[in-house]
Amino acid sequence: MGAFSAVPDMAGLLTDRIEISFRGEPVQLVATHAVLLEIERRMGIDVLSGALGSARLRLSSIRTLLHIFIQRVRPDVTAADVGRLLGNAKKIAEAKDLITRALLASMPERRDKPDADRDDGDGDGDVKDESEPPISASLRWDTLWSEAHYNLHLSFPEWLHSTPRMIQALNDRRLEDIHWIELMIGQVAANAGNFGYARPRTPFKAEDFLLHRRPDS
Repeated sequence: MGAFSAVPDMAGLLTDRIEISFRGEPVQLVATHAVLLEIERRMGIDVLSGALGSARLRLSSIRTLLHIFIQRVRPDVTAADVGRLLGNAKKIAEAKDLITRALLASMPERRDKPDADRDDGDGDGDVKDESEPPISASLRWDTLWSEAHYNLHLSFPEWLHSTPRMIQALNDRRLEDIHWIELMIGQVAANAGNFGYARPRTPFKAEDFLLHRRPDS
């Protein structure tokens, strides 16, 4: 498969190890962008909308998912090989659990907001379902790629063989850099306002001039 060319497996090194035994050897399951795109191509599932998380997975779907995951590091694996791995109900359930855990380990970390910010908008005060995937239905693959290329300066192969969580970590560093630059500029602006001719009743703080917040705030 063209998407799974031989590159250093940084995604495997930086992602929690979720493994399945294949031909007597452990194979790590990692949901890189290449894997997610291949899932969409072969299964017709809109991954970015969270449809994969809510899909009712039949045996054929589990077999296809596992085939795609294993092909990331073992391009020679066939659908028949994967079928032999799923020999009974217990192994099928185990494979489904591994796939779910691999997806969660590769997706961006959920940044929960206070309950007041998580109202589901229907007027009854209920909060959104915490099982909802941390991916927006409004996202498009070309948008994700362009942001990674323009903002993070990643090449297409670098992005393709990274996970959404790796991109989140890189973007956190970018936002932190922007935050500190804005904080320094904000300090100058606050001092200019506080010691100028028209001083405010409440002194300005550097934080009053920030456009971006720290990723962890």
